Amino acid sequence: MSVAQASGDLDFHATVLRRWIKQYGNASGDAFAGKMQTTSADDEGRRLRREVAKLKAERDILKIDRIRTNFLRSDRTYGARRV
Repeated sequence: MSVAQASGDLDFHATVLRRWIKQYGNASGDAFAGKMQTTSADDEGRRLRREVAKLKAERDILKIDRIRTNFLRSDRTYGARRV
């Protein structure tokens, strides 16, 4: 099957298919056989997503601690007489 025919069947331009062939043609034959072959950009994206999740968890812990601290402070002064 030619690139032009395949791109017509898939409904996108032939240059896109040629670019994909060039980009992934250099990968080993078992790139799609269940063996993950990632690029450095994929690895960087995963690392950044893990870091964001960690930072969000730390932020949430600090929020909870601030709420708890404010609650405890207000509980001590509740009903107390101010002079």
